[in-house]
Amino acid sequence: MEGATLVGGQMKQIFSRYPMLRGIAAIVFGLMTLYGAARTATQPSVDSKDDRVISGTIGIFGGPGDTLGAGNTASDTSAEGLAIYDQVDVPLLLSRHLLLDAQPPGTTGLARRLDPRSCYVAARWGSWSTPGWSVQRSALRTAPGLLSVSGGPSVVAWPVDYGPAESTGRALDVSPGAARALGADTGSSATFRWPWEPKTQ
Repeated sequence: MEGATLVGGQMKQIFSRYPMLRGIAAIVFGLMTLYGAARTATQPSVDSKDDRVISGTIGIFGGPGDTLGAGNTASDTSAEGLAIYDQVDVPLLLSRHLLLDAQPPGTTGLARRLDPRSCYVAARWGSWSTPGWSVQRSALRTAPGLLSVSGGPSVVAWPVDYGPAESTGRALDVSPGAARALGADTGSSATFRWPWEPKTQ
């Protein structure tokens, strides 16, 4: 506290001796405040319980049999990774029953190792190219969401990837297991709400 008082006194002496510095300091402080406000406004909020509600048509992706790349074109997807998880996250993904026990032969990417029987989802979460993506990515790893079809069943699904490409016209890509549980197929409509928390009695 004494140190802060001492520094404050020194600053007052400097400002009284050099009045122009006071004006420069005020301008710098104002710019910093505006920058902070703008940065906060552009970063996505992931705290609200209904922060992510994404609805639209779905596609099906992931697992050993998925050989379609971006835009539903046939391509080599053997090394395709996941936007939300890295190779170091394999133990975590296994604990959530999202991966096959072993990497499928001839592949190296996590997308091809996804267990098609499990429930996972990909969506365009909103800020892929901004600094806010790292915050959002970390948050999406912490909780699953609820995937449902109108008037039908729902399943708990984990976010694992970013997509599908806008050119596909789809809003979500889901696992074969999730689609089967919902009675849905490519082109069906579904809604994903994140995060989901089990109801407590």
